[in-house]
Amino acid sequence: MITAARQVPRRPLIALAMLTLLSSAGCAFSDGEPWGWVDVEVENAGDTATPSTISSVELEITSIRLLSESSGSTATTELDPANPPPGFSLCHNGHCHADDGRLVPYDEVLQESASGPQVVSAIALDASLSEGSSTSGRLKITRQGPLSQVEVELGAMELRGTLPFENASVAFRANVPVRGLRLTMPLDLRVDAASPPEQRLDAEIVLNDDIAAELDLREATFEEDGSLRITNTRNRALAEALLERAALQLMLSPASP
Repeated sequence: MITAARQVPRRPLIALAMLTLLSSAGCAFSDGEPWGWVDVEVENAGDTATPSTISSVELEITSIRLLSESSGSTATTELDPANPPPGFSLCHNGHCHADDGRLVPYDEVLQESASGPQVVSAIALDASLSEGSSTSGRLKITRQGPLSQVEVELGAMELRGTLPFENASVAFRANVPVRGLRLTMPLDLRVDAASPPEQRLDAEIVLNDDIAAELDLREATFEEDGSLRITNTRNRALAEALLERAALQLMLSPASP
């Protein structure tokens, strides 16, 4: 006796196949998948002034960020001095240091940043760089469009050298309180479907001038061995003077070929 073949309903199988296809497509095009990567390398190029009282410059880098120009207003009514908007850093005593060297009151910072650059990607670092050494970060880009700036944030800066004082030479070591100081450099990069999946950016931090030259040491406190220590708690006025100069003379530039 021939037994009739059992008919298997086709509709559930078709529905299952469609569900599998949609799930696969969802994985391939899910939110947050990168459009590309930018590998950023930053070198401590040191002091370029000649001659100079500074013999060595050490830097600590705490973050690298990539920025794009804002397409609309993102105004806010409050400013967090510990986390200033792009284009500003070192907020204290009612004002912030702008990238162009200005001291800008808090209310004007809010106005200027309302349509300013926006962070596209960021990476935290803990890198201490002696002169000539470098650090790098790989930043994921999850949206299409141009990148207009790269921003590097400093955590520390130490200077060593020799200063003239009363017909003698004084060895000094200065911990300049640069924590939170951000250095920016304009970019002309674009990340989209037509751009390479991986792009590279090489930059260097340069101290353009001898910021320790002509420091007034008449009120300074010296160590027992005659050397000079400059920190936030020892010879503070000198530390603040160095900070103001560093904010103007530290530059982030394209790496030298």
